[in-house]
Amino acid sequence: MNDVIQLKYNKAYAYFILLLFLIFFFTDQASDYYWLGSHNKNINNIFEMVLLIIFIYFIVKIFIPAIKGQTALELNKDEIVDLVKNAKTSWNNVYSIRLINYGRFKGIAIDLIDSEEFLRKKNYWQKFRGSLRNYFYDTPMVISLEYLAGDNEGILQTIQEYMDKVKSKTSDQNLR
Repeated sequence: MNDVIQLKYNKAYAYFILLLFLIFFFTDQASDYYWLGSHNKNINNIFEMVLLIIFIYFIVKIFIPAIKGQTALELNKDEIVDLVKNAKTSWNNVYSIRLINYGRFKGIAIDLIDSEEFLRKKNYWQKFRGSLRNYFYDTPMVISLEYLAGDNEGILQTIQEYMDKVKSKTSDQNLR
């Protein structure tokens, strides 16, 4: 099985978030002197710096890859790779997938056989976030659907069918 499925970044989501950032940033610039006043200028500068750092991170991590049409999620014969969060796991470590809701967004929870194996390969921040996801969703690997182009149900079905295909190929090879 040499099939590789690549799901692209959601361009509409990237443009929408860019627009929100720009509106918020320029609205904040216009109202600086009205809502914070001159005595809180240092707090406002810190707030703007934090906003600018988040904005630059968004541009580099989401907007540019979306505009270039890059892959956000890859399914190959060996593993599932979330390129947005730099997370991957072997299909041998996956026992099921399911659609979850978190806040206003939906995601796909990848239920793992060995969560510790997945978390061992991560840095401290990724381990912390994975532990939180494990606490709330019973798995450390959650794929955010807002970053992926396409219908949520269709993406879930594509991943489920691919996983079933890989698992049946693996079980066929083990029987031989």
